[in-house]
Amino acid sequence: MRDMPAEEIRQATSTRREALATAAAAGLTLAGAHLLTGSGVPRAEGAPPGQVIVVGAGLAGLTAAIELRDAGWGVTVFEARPRPGGRVYTIRDPFMQRQHAEGGGEFIDTTHRRIRAYARRFDLPLELIDRGYDRLDDVFFRKGRRRRGYRSLGKQGRRQTNRFWNRIESMAEPLDPFDPAARGGRYDRMSVVDLMDEVGVTGRARSVLVRDFEDEYAVHPGRTSLLMALTAERAAWSQGEAGVEKFRISGGNARLCFAMARSLGPAVRYSEPVSQIAHDAGGVEVTTSQGTYAADQLVLAVPLPAARRIEFTPALRPRLTEAINGIPYGTTVKTVIQYSSRAWKKQELTGSAITDIPSVGSVWEATDQQKGNAGILISYTSADRGAQAAKLPERARLAASSKGMRRVFPEVAGRRVRAVSVPWPNLPLSGGAYIAYGPGQIDPYFTDMQEPNGRIWLAGEHLDPTFGYMESAIRSGSRVAGRIGPA
Repeated sequence: MRDMPAEEIRQATSTRREALATAAAAGLTLAGAHLLTGSGVPRAEGAPPGQVIVVGAGLAGLTAAIELRDAGWGVTVFEARPRPGGRVYTIRDPFMQRQHAEGGGEFIDTTHRRIRAYARRFDLPLELIDRGYDRLDDVFFRKGRRRRGYRSLGKQGRRQTNRFWNRIESMAEPLDPFDPAARGGRYDRMSVVDLMDEVGVTGRARSVLVRDFEDEYAVHPGRTSLLMALTAERAAWSQGEAGVEKFRISGGNARLCFAMARSLGPAVRYSEPVSQIAHDAGGVEVTTSQGTYAADQLVLAVPLPAARRIEFTPALRPRLTEAINGIPYGTTVKTVIQYSSRAWKKQELTGSAITDIPSVGSVWEATDQQKGNAGILISYTSADRGAQAAKLPERARLAASSKGMRRVFPEVAGRRVRAVSVPWPNLPLSGGAYIAYGPGQIDPYFTDMQEPNGRIWLAGEHLDPTFGYMESAIRSGSRVAGRIGPA
Protein backbone atom coordinates (compact mmCIF):
# COMPACT_ATOMS: atom_id res chain seq x y z
CA MET A 1 0.00 0.00 0.00
CA ARG A 2 1.20 3.44 -0.86
CA ASP A 3 0.95 4.79 2.65
CA MET A 4 3.15 2.15 4.24
CA PRO A 5 6.83 2.61 5.16
CA ALA A 6 9.47 0.75 3.25
CA GLU A 7 9.53 -2.24 5.62
CA GLU A 8 6.22 -3.26 4.06
CA ILE A 9 7.81 -3.38 0.63
CA ARG A 10 8.52 -6.94 -0.49
CA GLN A 11 12.12 -7.62 0.37
CA ALA A 12 14.64 -7.82 -2.43
CA THR A 13 16.52 -11.06 -2.92
CA SER A 14 20.09 -11.78 -3.96
CA THR A 15 21.77 -14.91 -5.19
CA ARG A 16 23.85 -17.20 -3.02
CA ARG A 17 26.90 -16.24 -5.07
CA GLU A 18 26.32 -12.53 -4.32
CA ALA A 19 26.00 -13.29 -0.62
CA LEU A 20 29.28 -15.22 -0.62
CA ALA A 21 31.09 -12.46 -2.48
CA THR A 22 29.86 -9.72 -0.17
CA ALA A 23 30.70 -11.76 2.92
CA ALA A 24 34.24 -12.31 1.71
CA ALA A 25 34.67 -8.64 0.90
CA ALA A 26 33.59 -7.74 4.43
CA GLY A 27 36.00 -10.20 6.03
CA LEU A 28 33.21 -12.48 7.28
CA THR A 29 33.21 -16.26 7.10
CA LEU A 30 30.22 -18.39 6.23
CA ALA A 31 30.11 -20.62 9.29
CA GLY A 32 29.57 -24.33 9.41
CA ALA A 33 27.36 -26.26 11.82
CA HIS A 34 29.56 -25.72 14.89
CA LEU A 35 29.93 -22.71 17.13
CA LEU A 36 33.23 -20.97 17.58
CA THR A 37 35.40 -22.47 20.28
CA GLY A 38 37.55 -19.51 21.25
CA SER A 39 40.30 -20.14 18.73
CA GLY A 40 39.14 -17.12 16.75
CA VAL A 41 37.16 -16.46 13.61
CA PRO A 42 38.88 -17.43 10.36
CA ARG A 43 39.89 -14.25 8.52
CA ALA A 44 39.81 -13.26 4.92
CA GLU A 45 43.17 -12.01 3.71
CA GLY A 46 43.64 -8.37 4.66
CA ALA A 47 40.60 -8.31 6.95
CA PRO A 48 40.69 -6.36 10.24
CA PRO A 49 41.74 -8.40 13.30
CA GLY A 50 38.26 -8.41 14.87
CA GLN A 51 34.76 -8.70 13.44
CA VAL A 52 31.48 -7.29 14.69
CA ILE A 53 28.02 -7.97 13.31
CA VAL A 54 25.42 -5.25 13.82
CA VAL A 55 21.77 -6.25 13.50
CA GLY A 56 19.71 -3.24 12.44
CA ALA A 57 20.59 -0.18 10.35
CA GLY A 58 18.66 2.39 12.35
CA LEU A 59 20.51 5.26 13.99
CA ALA A 60 21.72 3.12 16.90
CA GLY A 61 23.10 0.38 14.66
CA LEU A 62 24.68 2.79 12.17
CA THR A 63 26.32 4.76 14.97
CA ALA A 64 27.72 1.61 16.57
CA ALA A 65 28.98 0.38 13.20
CA ILE A 66 30.71 3.66 12.29
CA GLU A 67 32.39 4.05 15.67
CA LEU A 68 33.46 0.40 15.83
CA ARG A 69 34.91 0.66 12.33
CA ASP A 70 36.74 3.81 13.41
CA ALA A 71 38.11 1.77 16.35
CA GLY A 72 39.59 -0.82 14.01
CA TRP A 73 36.87 -3.46 13.83
CA GLY A 74 35.60 -5.10 10.67
CA VAL A 75 31.87 -4.44 10.66
CA THR A 76 28.89 -5.87 8.79
CA VAL A 77 25.36 -4.57 9.28
CA PHE A 78 22.32 -6.70 8.49
CA GLU A 79 19.08 -4.80 7.86
CA ALA A 80 15.71 -6.42 7.16
CA ARG A 81 14.36 -3.38 5.34
CA PRO A 82 15.50 -2.27 1.89
CA ARG A 83 16.61 1.07 3.37
CA PRO A 84 18.52 2.43 6.37
CA GLY A 85 16.98 4.46 9.17
CA GLY A 86 14.47 2.20 10.90
CA ARG A 87 11.95 4.50 12.57
CA VAL A 88 13.51 7.54 10.91
CA TYR A 89 11.44 7.72 7.76
CA THR A 90 11.21 10.81 5.55
CA ILE A 91 8.22 10.65 3.20
CA ARG A 92 8.75 12.22 -0.22
CA ASP A 93 6.43 10.28 -2.50
CA PRO A 94 3.65 11.17 -3.41
CA PHE A 95 4.00 14.83 -2.45
CA MET A 96 4.21 17.53 -5.10
CA GLN A 97 6.58 20.53 -5.28
CA ARG A 98 9.37 18.33 -3.87
CA GLN A 99 8.00 18.69 -0.36
CA HIS A 100 8.47 16.09 2.35
CA ALA A 101 7.45 15.20 5.88
CA GLU A 102 8.74 12.99 8.66
CA GLY A 103 6.72 9.81 9.09
CA GLY A 104 8.83 8.80 12.08
CA GLY A 105 11.47 10.47 14.25
CA GLU A 106 11.28 14.21 13.70
CA PHE A 107 12.55 16.66 16.30
CA ILE A 108 16.00 17.62 17.60
CA ASP A 109 16.45 19.56 20.84
CA THR A 110 19.20 22.08 21.45
CA THR A 111 20.84 19.64 23.91
CA HIS A 112 20.87 16.76 21.41
CA ARG A 113 24.58 17.13 20.82
CA ARG A 114 25.35 13.71 19.32
CA ILE A 115 22.93 13.91 16.41
CA ARG A 116 23.95 17.50 15.74
CA ALA A 117 27.60 16.40 15.67
CA TYR A 118 26.80 13.64 13.17
CA ALA A 119 24.88 16.13 11.03
CA ARG A 120 28.00 18.34 10.96
CA ARG A 121 30.20 15.33 10.19
CA PHE A 122 28.17 14.66 7.05
CA ASP A 123 27.70 18.33 6.19
CA LEU A 124 23.93 18.31 6.74
CA PRO A 125 22.53 21.66 7.91
CA LEU A 126 19.70 21.91 10.42
CA GLU A 127 16.53 23.90 9.87
CA LEU A 128 15.14 26.01 12.68
CA ILE A 129 11.55 24.95 13.21
CA ASP A 130 8.85 27.65 13.00
CA ARG A 131 11.31 30.36 11.96
CA GLY A 132 9.21 33.22 10.65
CA TYR A 133 6.06 31.93 12.35
CA ASP A 134 6.42 33.90 15.57
CA ARG A 135 3.64 36.35 14.69
CA LEU A 136 1.14 33.56 14.01
CA ASP A 137 -1.16 31.78 16.45
CA ASP A 138 -1.59 28.15 17.44
CA VAL A 139 -5.04 26.61 17.78
CA PHE A 140 -6.71 24.95 20.75
CA PHE A 141 -9.75 22.96 19.57
CA ARG A 142 -12.06 21.52 22.21
CA LYS A 143 -15.74 20.56 22.23
CA GLY A 144 -16.26 21.80 18.70
CA ARG A 145 -14.83 25.25 19.33
CA ARG A 146 -11.62 26.66 17.90
CA ARG A 147 -9.68 29.09 20.07
CA ARG A 148 -6.63 31.02 18.97
CA GLY A 149 -3.55 30.83 21.13
CA TYR A 150 -2.55 28.27 23.70
CA ARG A 151 -5.08 26.72 26.08
CA SER A 152 -5.76 28.57 29.30
CA LEU A 153 -6.02 26.53 32.48
CA GLY A 154 -7.17 29.30 34.77
CA LYS A 155 -5.60 30.20 38.08
CA GLN A 156 -6.47 26.95 39.86
CA GLY A 157 -5.32 24.79 36.95
CA ARG A 158 -2.01 26.62 36.76
CA ARG A 159 -1.46 26.10 40.49
CA GLN A 160 -2.12 22.38 40.11
CA THR A 161 0.17 21.89 37.14
CA ASN A 162 2.92 24.00 38.74
CA ARG A 163 2.66 21.88 41.87
CA PHE A 164 2.89 18.72 39.77
CA TRP A 165 5.98 19.84 37.83
CA ASN A 166 7.71 21.16 40.93
CA ARG A 167 7.23 17.74 42.48
CA ILE A 168 8.59 16.04 39.35
CA GLU A 169 11.71 18.20 39.49
CA SER A 170 12.34 17.58 43.18
CA MET A 171 11.93 13.81 42.77
CA ALA A 172 14.12 13.68 39.65
CA GLU A 173 17.01 15.79 40.97
CA PRO A 174 18.86 13.06 42.97
CA LEU A 175 18.53 10.35 40.30
CA ASP A 176 21.35 8.86 38.25
CA PRO A 177 19.85 8.72 34.74
CA PHE A 178 21.80 5.58 33.88
CA ASP A 179 20.88 3.79 37.12
CA PRO A 180 17.65 5.48 38.18
CA ALA A 181 16.46 2.63 40.39
CA ALA A 182 19.46 3.04 42.70
CA ARG A 183 17.83 6.06 44.33
CA GLY A 184 14.36 5.99 42.84
CA GLY A 185 13.26 2.37 42.81
CA ARG A 186 10.14 3.15 44.84
CA TYR A 187 8.92 5.46 42.09
CA ASP A 188 8.95 2.59 39.61
CA ARG A 189 6.05 1.05 41.48
CA MET A 190 3.99 4.15 40.73
CA SER A 191 2.47 5.46 37.52
CA VAL A 192 2.42 9.09 36.43
CA VAL A 193 -1.30 9.16 37.24
CA ASP A 194 -0.51 8.08 40.80
CA LEU A 195 1.52 11.26 41.21
CA MET A 196 -1.31 13.34 39.74
CA ASP A 197 -3.57 11.86 42.40
CA GLU A 198 -1.02 12.50 45.14
CA VAL A 199 -0.58 16.20 44.37
CA GLY A 200 -4.25 16.78 43.60
CA VAL A 201 -4.38 17.46 39.88
CA THR A 202 -8.04 17.45 38.82
CA GLY A 203 -10.45 18.73 36.19
CA ARG A 204 -9.12 20.47 33.11
CA ALA A 205 -5.57 20.61 34.43
CA ARG A 206 -5.58 16.84 34.74
CA SER A 207 -6.98 16.31 31.24
CA VAL A 208 -4.30 18.61 29.80
CA LEU A 209 -1.52 16.82 31.69
CA VAL A 210 -2.82 13.42 30.63
CA ARG A 211 -2.84 14.56 27.03
CA ASP A 212 0.67 15.98 27.28
CA PHE A 213 2.02 12.69 28.62
CA GLU A 214 0.18 10.69 25.99
CA ASP A 215 1.81 12.74 23.24
CA GLU A 216 5.22 12.49 24.95
CA TYR A 217 5.25 8.76 25.79
CA ALA A 218 2.55 7.43 23.40
CA VAL A 219 0.74 5.58 26.22
CA HIS A 220 -1.74 6.66 28.87
CA PRO A 221 0.16 8.00 31.92
CA GLY A 222 -1.64 5.44 34.05
CA ARG A 223 0.44 2.84 32.20
CA THR A 224 3.69 4.84 32.30
CA SER A 225 6.27 4.18 35.02
CA LEU A 226 6.73 7.31 37.08
CA LEU A 227 10.42 6.44 37.28
CA MET A 228 10.65 6.50 33.48
CA ALA A 229 9.23 10.03 33.43
CA LEU A 230 11.57 11.13 36.23
CA THR A 231 14.56 9.59 34.46
CA ALA A 232 13.78 11.42 31.23
CA GLU A 233 13.33 14.65 33.16
CA ARG A 234 16.68 14.19 34.90
CA ALA A 235 18.47 13.30 31.65
CA ALA A 236 17.26 16.57 30.09
CA TRP A 237 18.12 18.60 33.18
CA SER A 238 19.83 21.46 31.34
CA GLN A 239 17.17 21.63 28.61
CA GLY A 240 15.11 24.78 28.75
CA GLU A 241 11.60 24.83 27.35
CA ALA A 242 12.73 27.10 24.52
CA GLY A 243 15.18 24.45 23.31
CA VAL A 244 12.66 21.61 22.99
CA GLU A 245 11.88 20.34 19.46
CA LYS A 246 13.92 23.09 17.89
CA PHE A 247 15.41 21.56 14.73
CA ARG A 248 15.03 19.09 11.90
CA ILE A 249 17.69 18.11 9.37
CA SER A 250 17.24 20.27 6.31
CA GLY A 251 15.91 18.21 3.44
CA GLY A 252 14.72 15.39 5.71
CA ASN A 253 16.06 13.48 8.68
CA ALA A 254 16.57 10.35 6.59
CA ARG A 255 19.41 12.16 4.82
CA LEU A 256 21.53 11.52 7.90
CA CYS A 257 20.73 7.80 7.90
CA PHE A 258 21.59 7.44 4.21
CA ALA A 259 24.82 9.42 4.68
CA MET A 260 25.87 7.21 7.59
CA ALA A 261 25.04 4.07 5.64
CA ARG A 262 26.94 5.27 2.56
CA SER A 263 30.00 5.87 4.69
CA LEU A 264 29.94 2.17 5.58
CA GLY A 265 29.70 1.12 1.94
CA PRO A 266 28.96 -2.56 1.19
CA ALA A 267 29.21 -3.40 4.88
CA VAL A 268 25.47 -2.59 5.10
CA ARG A 269 23.40 -5.46 3.69
CA TYR A 270 19.76 -4.61 3.02
CA SER A 271 16.72 -6.89 2.79
CA GLU A 272 18.58 -9.51 4.81
CA PRO A 273 16.65 -10.20 8.02
CA VAL A 274 18.32 -12.14 10.81
CA SER A 275 16.41 -15.21 11.95
CA GLN A 276 18.86 -16.92 14.35
CA ILE A 277 21.75 -15.92 16.57
CA ALA A 278 23.95 -18.60 18.13
CA HIS A 279 26.61 -17.60 20.63
CA ASP A 280 29.16 -18.91 23.10
CA ALA A 281 32.41 -17.78 24.74
CA GLY A 282 34.19 -17.92 21.38
CA GLY A 283 31.91 -15.67 19.35
CA VAL A 284 28.63 -15.49 17.51
CA GLU A 285 27.02 -17.04 14.44
CA VAL A 286 24.21 -15.23 12.68
CA THR A 287 21.77 -16.84 10.26
CA THR A 288 20.06 -14.55 7.76
CA SER A 289 17.94 -15.09 4.69
CA GLN A 290 21.17 -15.43 2.68
CA GLY A 291 23.47 -17.53 4.83
CA THR A 292 25.26 -17.97 8.16
CA TYR A 293 28.06 -15.68 9.30
CA ALA A 294 30.53 -15.65 12.17
CA ALA A 295 31.99 -12.78 14.19
CA ASP A 296 33.59 -11.97 17.54
CA GLN A 297 30.90 -9.60 18.86
CA LEU A 298 27.33 -8.71 17.99
CA VAL A 299 25.33 -5.51 18.50
CA LEU A 300 21.58 -6.07 18.52
CA ALA A 301 20.26 -2.64 17.52
CA VAL A 302 16.61 -3.32 16.77
CA PRO A 303 13.38 -2.48 18.62
CA LEU A 304 12.42 -5.12 21.16
CA PRO A 305 9.40 -6.33 19.11
CA ALA A 306 11.79 -7.08 16.23
CA ALA A 307 14.14 -8.94 18.59
CA ARG A 308 11.24 -11.23 19.50
CA ARG A 309 11.35 -12.58 15.96
CA ILE A 310 14.93 -13.87 16.39
CA GLU A 311 15.79 -17.30 17.81
CA PHE A 312 18.73 -17.21 20.26
CA THR A 313 20.82 -20.33 20.92
CA PRO A 314 21.32 -20.72 23.80
CA ALA A 315 18.51 -18.52 25.11
CA LEU A 316 19.48 -15.14 26.49
CA ARG A 317 19.57 -14.76 30.27
CA PRO A 318 16.08 -14.92 31.82
CA ARG A 319 15.76 -11.25 32.80
CA LEU A 320 16.88 -10.08 29.36
CA THR A 321 14.41 -12.45 27.72
CA GLU A 322 11.66 -11.13 29.98
CA ALA A 323 12.50 -7.56 28.99
CA ILE A 324 12.49 -8.29 25.26
CA ASN A 325 9.20 -10.13 25.44
CA GLY A 326 7.41 -8.01 28.00
CA ILE A 327 8.17 -4.28 27.70
CA PRO A 328 5.51 -2.51 25.61
CA TYR A 329 5.97 0.17 22.99
CA GLY A 330 3.92 3.32 22.66
CA THR A 331 1.32 3.67 19.95
CA THR A 332 1.36 6.49 17.42
CA VAL A 333 -0.08 7.09 13.98
CA LYS A 334 1.16 9.93 11.82
CA THR A 335 -1.21 10.98 9.05
CA VAL A 336 0.44 13.41 6.67
CA ILE A 337 -1.81 15.54 4.46
CA GLN A 338 -0.63 17.90 1.74
CA TYR A 339 -2.85 20.83 0.75
CA SER A 340 -2.59 22.91 -2.41
CA SER A 341 -1.98 26.08 -0.38
CA ARG A 342 -1.16 27.02 3.20
CA ALA A 343 -4.58 28.52 3.81
CA TRP A 344 -3.99 28.54 7.58
CA LYS A 345 -1.26 31.15 7.19
CA LYS A 346 -3.71 33.53 5.54
CA GLN A 347 -5.67 33.30 8.79
CA GLU A 348 -2.45 34.11 10.70
CA LEU A 349 -2.24 30.56 12.10
CA THR A 350 0.88 28.42 12.43
CA GLY A 351 -0.86 25.16 11.50
CA SER A 352 -0.19 23.79 15.00
CA ALA A 353 -3.14 22.63 17.06
CA ILE A 354 -4.11 20.66 20.14
CA THR A 355 -7.47 18.95 19.60
CA ASP A 356 -9.90 16.60 21.33
CA ILE A 357 -10.76 14.94 18.00
CA PRO A 358 -9.63 11.29 18.25
CA SER A 359 -8.75 10.99 14.56
CA VAL A 360 -6.63 14.16 14.61
CA GLY A 361 -4.91 14.46 18.00
CA SER A 362 -2.15 17.05 17.73
CA VAL A 363 -1.28 18.90 14.53
CA TRP A 364 1.71 20.79 13.19
CA GLU A 365 3.05 21.92 9.84
CA ALA A 366 5.84 19.83 8.34
CA THR A 367 6.72 22.35 5.64
CA ASP A 368 7.25 25.51 7.70
CA GLN A 369 10.80 25.83 6.30
CA GLN A 370 10.16 24.34 2.84
CA LYS A 371 9.57 26.04 -0.48
CA GLY A 372 6.38 25.83 -2.52
CA ASN A 373 2.84 27.13 -2.37
CA ALA A 374 1.56 23.81 -1.07
CA GLY A 375 1.81 22.88 2.58
CA ILE A 376 1.76 19.71 4.67
CA LEU A 377 0.05 19.24 8.01
CA ILE A 378 0.78 16.25 10.24
CA SER A 379 -1.96 14.72 12.35
CA TYR A 380 -0.40 12.87 15.30
CA THR A 381 -2.61 10.47 17.26
CA SER A 382 -1.12 8.64 20.22
CA ALA A 383 -1.92 6.21 23.03
CA ASP A 384 -5.47 4.82 22.89
CA ARG A 385 -6.46 7.20 20.09
CA GLY A 386 -3.48 6.01 18.11
CA ALA A 387 -4.43 2.38 18.70
CA GLN A 388 -7.95 3.07 17.43
CA ALA A 389 -6.62 4.82 14.34
CA ALA A 390 -4.17 2.00 13.61
CA LYS A 391 -7.04 -0.52 13.54
CA LEU A 392 -8.82 1.35 10.75
CA PRO A 393 -8.30 0.34 7.12
CA GLU A 394 -6.07 2.76 5.26
CA ARG A 395 -8.85 4.52 3.36
CA ALA A 396 -10.96 4.97 6.49
CA ARG A 397 -8.00 6.25 8.50
CA LEU A 398 -7.15 8.88 5.89
CA ALA A 399 -10.78 9.93 5.55
CA ALA A 400 -11.29 10.29 9.30
CA SER A 401 -8.14 12.35 9.73
CA SER A 402 -8.97 14.58 6.76
CA LYS A 403 -12.50 15.18 8.03
CA GLY A 404 -11.25 16.05 11.49
CA MET A 405 -8.61 18.38 10.06
CA ARG A 406 -11.32 20.31 8.21
CA ARG A 407 -13.07 20.91 11.53
CA VAL A 408 -9.92 22.31 13.07
CA PHE A 409 -8.87 24.27 9.97
CA PRO A 410 -12.02 24.92 7.88
CA GLU A 411 -9.90 26.97 5.47
CA VAL A 412 -8.30 23.77 4.04
CA ALA A 413 -11.62 22.41 2.74
CA GLY A 414 -11.30 21.33 -0.88
CA ARG A 415 -7.51 21.79 -0.89
CA ARG A 416 -6.27 18.28 -0.04
CA VAL A 417 -4.05 16.89 -2.79
CA ARG A 418 -2.03 14.06 -1.20
CA ALA A 419 -2.23 12.00 2.01
CA VAL A 420 -0.09 9.28 3.62
CA SER A 421 -0.58 7.46 6.91
CA VAL A 422 2.06 5.65 8.97
CA PRO A 423 0.55 3.33 11.63
CA TRP A 424 3.66 2.35 13.60
CA PRO A 425 2.07 -0.40 15.74
CA ASN A 426 1.09 -2.26 12.55
CA LEU A 427 4.67 -2.56 11.30
CA PRO A 428 6.27 -5.79 12.54
CA LEU A 429 9.86 -4.53 12.37
CA SER A 430 8.96 -1.69 14.73
CA GLY A 431 6.00 -2.93 16.74
CA GLY A 432 5.18 0.59 17.88
CA ALA A 433 6.63 4.06 18.15
CA TYR A 434 9.19 3.85 20.97
CA ILE A 435 9.73 2.25 24.36
CA ALA A 436 7.03 2.68 27.00
CA TYR A 437 8.23 1.23 30.30
CA GLY A 438 5.25 0.48 32.51
CA PRO A 439 5.17 0.55 36.33
CA GLY A 440 7.63 -1.97 37.72
CA GLN A 441 9.73 -2.26 34.54
CA ILE A 442 12.52 0.31 34.87
CA ASP A 443 13.96 -1.20 38.06
CA PRO A 444 14.50 -4.78 36.86
CA TYR A 445 15.19 -4.18 33.18
CA PHE A 446 16.67 -0.79 32.26
CA THR A 447 20.19 -1.27 33.63
CA ASP A 448 20.16 -5.04 33.06
CA MET A 449 19.59 -4.60 29.31
CA GLN A 450 22.66 -2.38 29.13
CA GLU A 451 24.89 -5.29 30.19
CA PRO A 452 26.09 -7.70 27.50
CA ASN A 453 24.86 -11.26 27.28
CA GLY A 454 28.25 -12.82 26.63
CA ARG A 455 29.23 -11.32 23.28
CA ILE A 456 25.79 -9.89 22.49
CA TRP A 457 25.22 -6.19 23.21
CA LEU A 458 21.92 -4.32 22.94
CA ALA A 459 21.60 -0.79 21.58
CA GLY A 460 18.69 1.51 20.82
CA GLU A 461 16.58 4.39 22.09
CA HIS A 462 15.13 2.03 24.73
CA LEU A 463 18.50 1.99 26.49
CA ASP A 464 19.11 5.71 26.83
CA PRO A 465 17.55 7.76 29.64
CA THR A 466 16.22 10.36 27.21
CA PHE A 467 14.02 7.61 25.64
CA GLY A 468 12.37 7.81 22.25
CA TYR A 469 14.49 10.42 20.48
CA MET A 470 16.84 10.05 17.53
CA GLU A 471 19.45 11.40 19.93
CA SER A 472 18.66 8.52 22.30
CA ALA A 473 19.46 5.96 19.61
CA ILE A 474 22.73 7.62 18.62
CA ARG A 475 23.85 7.95 22.23
CA SER A 476 23.12 4.29 22.87
CA GLY A 477 24.99 3.09 19.78
CA SER A 478 27.97 5.24 20.67
CA ARG A 479 27.98 3.99 24.25
CA VAL A 480 27.98 0.34 23.16
CA ALA A 481 30.81 0.95 20.69
CA GLY A 482 32.83 2.57 23.48
CA ARG A 483 32.25 -0.35 25.83
CA ILE A 484 33.32 -2.89 23.21
CA GLY A 485 36.44 -0.80 22.71
CA PRO A 486 39.23 -1.00 20.12
CA ALA A 487 39.75 -4.14 18.06
